[in-house]
Amino acid sequence: EKKYTMDVFTPYLSQIRIPGKNDKVYKDECVLSFDNPETDTGLYVSLSSFLGFGKEYVKDYYLKSGYGVFLHIRREKHEGDGPEKKITRLAIGVEGGFDPDTGKKYEYVDYFNVVVMPNFTAFQWPNTNLPEVVKHSVTAILEIQSAATLEEIESLSGTW
Repeated sequence: EKKYTMDVFTPYLSQIRIPGKNDKVYKDECVLSFDNPETDTGLYVSLSSFLGFGKEYVKDYYLKSGYGVFLHIRREKHEGDGPEKKITRLAIGVEGGFDPDTGKKYEYVDYFNVVVMPNFTAFQWPNTNLPEVVKHSVTAILEIQSAATLEEIESLSGTW
Protein backbone atom coordinates (compact mmCIF):
# COMPACT_ATOMS: atom_id res chain seq x y z
CA GLU A 1 0.00 0.00 0.00
CA LYS A 2 1.45 3.32 -1.09
CA LYS A 3 1.90 5.82 1.73
CA TYR A 4 0.78 9.34 0.92
CA THR A 5 1.99 12.44 2.66
CA MET A 6 -0.29 15.16 3.93
CA ASP A 7 1.09 17.39 1.13
CA VAL A 8 -1.81 16.25 -1.06
CA PHE A 9 -4.05 18.52 1.05
CA THR A 10 -1.96 21.66 0.58
CA PRO A 11 -3.67 23.02 -2.58
CA TYR A 12 -7.08 22.70 -0.92
CA LEU A 13 -6.54 23.80 2.67
CA SER A 14 -7.71 27.38 2.09
CA GLN A 15 -11.10 26.21 0.73
CA ILE A 16 -11.97 23.71 3.45
CA ARG A 17 -14.80 24.96 5.65
CA ILE A 18 -16.23 23.92 8.99
CA PRO A 19 -20.02 23.72 8.77
CA GLY A 20 -21.96 25.87 11.21
CA LYS A 21 -25.59 25.67 12.25
CA ASN A 22 -26.69 27.69 9.21
CA ASP A 23 -24.97 25.39 6.69
CA LYS A 24 -26.84 22.60 4.96
CA VAL A 25 -24.84 19.37 4.87
CA TYR A 26 -25.96 16.82 2.27
CA LYS A 27 -24.69 13.58 3.79
CA ASP A 28 -27.73 11.33 3.23
CA GLU A 29 -27.96 11.24 -0.54
CA CYS A 30 -26.20 12.43 -3.69
CA VAL A 31 -27.56 15.78 -4.91
CA LEU A 32 -27.57 14.42 -8.49
CA SER A 33 -28.51 10.74 -8.12
CA PHE A 34 -29.93 8.27 -5.64
CA ASP A 35 -26.51 7.21 -4.35
CA ASN A 36 -26.22 7.26 -0.58
CA PRO A 37 -23.88 5.89 2.11
CA GLU A 38 -25.45 2.42 1.70
CA THR A 39 -24.76 2.13 -2.04
CA ASP A 40 -21.66 0.14 -2.99
CA THR A 41 -19.49 3.17 -3.70
CA GLY A 42 -20.84 5.23 -0.80
CA LEU A 43 -21.28 8.99 -0.69
CA TYR A 44 -18.67 11.74 -1.02
CA VAL A 45 -19.37 14.95 0.91
CA SER A 46 -17.39 18.04 -0.10
CA LEU A 47 -15.46 19.64 2.77
CA SER A 48 -15.95 22.97 0.99
CA SER A 49 -19.60 23.08 -0.16
CA PHE A 50 -21.03 20.21 1.99
CA LEU A 51 -22.77 18.80 -1.08
CA GLY A 52 -22.90 15.01 -1.31
CA PHE A 53 -22.09 13.09 -4.50
CA GLY A 54 -22.08 9.52 -5.75
CA LYS A 55 -18.69 8.36 -6.99
CA GLU A 56 -19.52 8.91 -10.66
CA TYR A 57 -20.13 12.64 -10.07
CA VAL A 58 -17.20 13.44 -7.78
CA LYS A 59 -14.59 13.95 -10.50
CA ASP A 60 -16.85 16.24 -12.59
CA TYR A 61 -17.72 18.28 -9.52
CA TYR A 62 -14.04 18.54 -8.62
CA LEU A 63 -13.12 19.67 -12.15
CA LYS A 64 -15.90 22.30 -12.19
CA SER A 65 -15.53 23.62 -8.65
CA GLY A 66 -11.87 22.99 -7.84
CA TYR A 67 -12.98 21.59 -4.47
CA GLY A 68 -10.79 18.56 -3.95
CA VAL A 69 -11.35 17.15 -0.46
CA PHE A 70 -14.29 14.92 0.44
CA LEU A 71 -15.52 12.88 3.34
CA HIS A 72 -16.34 9.44 1.96
CA ILE A 73 -19.13 7.74 3.92
CA ARG A 74 -19.91 4.08 3.37
CA ARG A 75 -22.49 2.24 5.45
CA GLU A 76 -22.67 -1.54 5.55
CA LYS A 77 -25.79 -3.32 6.69
CA HIS A 78 -25.16 -6.51 8.63
CA GLU A 79 -27.75 -9.08 9.56
CA GLY A 80 -28.25 -8.75 13.31
CA ASP A 81 -30.00 -10.99 15.79
CA GLY A 82 -33.72 -11.50 15.33
CA PRO A 83 -36.18 -11.86 18.19
CA GLU A 84 -34.79 -14.41 20.63
CA LYS A 85 -38.03 -15.73 22.01
CA LYS A 86 -41.05 -17.08 20.21
CA ILE A 87 -43.96 -14.67 20.04
CA THR A 88 -47.04 -16.36 21.51
CA ARG A 89 -49.45 -13.46 21.91
CA LEU A 90 -50.57 -10.76 19.56
CA ALA A 91 -49.42 -7.97 21.85
CA ILE A 92 -46.60 -5.51 22.13
CA GLY A 93 -44.32 -5.13 25.13
CA VAL A 94 -46.09 -7.71 27.33
CA GLU A 95 -45.05 -11.24 28.32
CA GLY A 96 -45.33 -13.53 25.30
CA GLY A 97 -45.88 -10.60 22.96
CA PHE A 98 -43.53 -8.75 20.65
CA ASP A 99 -40.90 -6.81 22.55
CA PRO A 100 -39.43 -4.08 20.35
CA ASP A 101 -36.26 -4.04 22.47
CA THR A 102 -35.16 -7.64 21.89
CA GLY A 103 -32.49 -8.04 19.26
CA LYS A 104 -31.99 -5.92 16.19
CA LYS A 105 -32.89 -6.99 12.69
CA TYR A 106 -29.91 -5.17 11.15
CA GLU A 107 -26.79 -3.51 12.37
CA TYR A 108 -25.17 -0.70 10.45
CA VAL A 109 -21.44 -0.12 10.40
CA ASP A 110 -20.16 3.18 9.02
CA TYR A 111 -16.76 3.51 7.38
CA PHE A 112 -15.20 6.92 6.82
CA ASN A 113 -12.30 8.10 4.70
CA VAL A 114 -11.06 11.53 3.79
CA VAL A 115 -10.55 11.48 0.04
CA VAL A 116 -8.37 13.88 -1.93
CA MET A 117 -8.75 14.48 -5.65
CA PRO A 118 -7.80 13.94 -8.40
CA ASN A 119 -6.72 10.37 -7.58
CA PHE A 120 -9.23 9.50 -4.86
CA THR A 121 -6.33 9.34 -2.39
CA ALA A 122 -7.92 7.96 0.78
CA PHE A 123 -7.00 8.53 4.42
CA GLN A 124 -8.82 6.49 7.01
CA TRP A 125 -10.91 8.46 9.51
CA PRO A 126 -10.33 9.09 12.38
CA ASN A 127 -6.72 10.07 11.74
CA THR A 128 -4.64 12.30 14.02
CA ASN A 129 -2.18 13.11 11.21
CA LEU A 130 -4.71 14.99 9.09
CA PRO A 131 -4.42 18.79 8.91
CA GLU A 132 -6.34 20.51 11.74
CA VAL A 133 -8.89 22.21 9.45
CA VAL A 134 -9.67 18.84 7.84
CA LYS A 135 -10.20 17.21 11.24
CA HIS A 136 -12.48 20.04 12.40
CA SER A 137 -14.47 20.00 9.17
CA VAL A 138 -15.02 16.22 9.20
CA THR A 139 -15.94 16.20 12.89
CA ALA A 140 -18.50 18.97 12.33
CA ILE A 141 -19.95 17.27 9.22
CA LEU A 142 -20.42 14.05 11.17
CA GLU A 143 -22.02 15.82 14.14
CA ILE A 144 -24.32 18.28 12.33
CA GLN A 145 -27.84 17.29 11.34
CA SER A 146 -28.14 16.49 7.66
CA ALA A 147 -29.98 18.79 5.29
CA ALA A 148 -32.59 16.06 4.69
CA THR A 149 -33.25 15.71 8.43
CA LEU A 150 -33.56 19.49 8.80
CA GLU A 151 -36.01 19.68 5.87
CA GLU A 152 -38.07 16.90 7.44
CA ILE A 153 -38.15 18.74 10.79
CA GLU A 154 -39.07 22.04 9.09
CA SER A 155 -41.88 20.40 7.10
CA LEU A 156 -43.29 18.81 10.26
CA SER A 157 -43.03 21.94 12.41
CA GLY A 158 -46.28 23.38 11.05
CA THR A 159 -48.27 20.15 11.29
CA TRP A 160 -48.94 20.06 15.03
